[in-house]
Amino acid sequence: MRLAASSIILSMKKESSIDFIERKGYSQHRKNYLATTNYSKIITKKTDVTMKNFYIILIMSLSLSACISNKTQPEDKRVENLLSQMTLREKVAQLNLITALDDFNKPKEDVIEKVKNGEVGHILKSNGVKTNRQLQEIAVNESRLGIPILFHEDVIHGYKTTFPGPMAEAASWNLERIEQTAAVAAKEASASGIQLTYAPMVDITRDPRWGRIVEGAGEDPYLASLIAEARVKGFQGNNLADSTTLMACVKHFLGYGDATGGVDYNIGDFSEREIRELLKQQLMPALAV
Repeated sequence: MRLAASSIILSMKKESSIDFIERKGYSQHRKNYLATTNYSKIITKKTDVTMKNFYIILIMSLSLSACISNKTQPEDKRVENLLSQMTLREKVAQLNLITALDDFNKPKEDVIEKVKNGEVGHILKSNGVKTNRQLQEIAVNESRLGIPILFHEDVIHGYKTTFPGPMAEAASWNLERIEQTAAVAAKEASASGIQLTYAPMVDITRDPRWGRIVEGAGEDPYLASLIAEARVKGFQGNNLADSTTLMACVKHFLGYGDATGGVDYNIGDFSEREIRELLKQQLMPALAV
């Protein structure tokens, strides 16, 4: 499963999870903890999803189902009604992110059965509106509760139309054009049945040996924060109800991009002050959109 940092904002705002997710559209699939080793050092670690994050993900998925059923009731009430009908197994299944296609780009038989049984909440790497519509119709019409699936993809620098990589775009300093390229990518990906993209990446370049720096905007935190904001606006537009938009998933874990020795998924060692500065510089501008 992928990550986003929307829980940081959720803890600061006086609004319901449904209101936040409907208004912002952020997707959060897992969370890391900061394990304090002493008073001066914090080491980032990848851990399991907390119950709070579980409900964020669950409510996001269920809100889609609530939107298409019993529209005479407020959305919060519809979601509560749906939750009350769900078994624990069905709730956990809404966290299940899988790949669904075989070598011939067709849905696997076991995946179809899982969708029918309500055992899939999210599907990754399933591109094409025909295939995704087939899976979505099974989810909505043949599963017990009819909860729709969220389709994810890495839409990093264009979809059908290929744009320069994020670091190359950052070199242009053209925020308007960067927002436009994200909007074009969203329009093309959504037309292919995708609803959520794993972008923008907001990790600041600190070690060029880390190969994923190409997904970010370079070493300047201020420029990178502006570019992240532009990408979120481009992907999500002014209204996520617009069928040509995508939900943006700001990534990665705070400090993930400063892996020791430039080795992907390695540990990162930070002072508490530094981790707070990273939070302010990297994540807050994109999450505030």
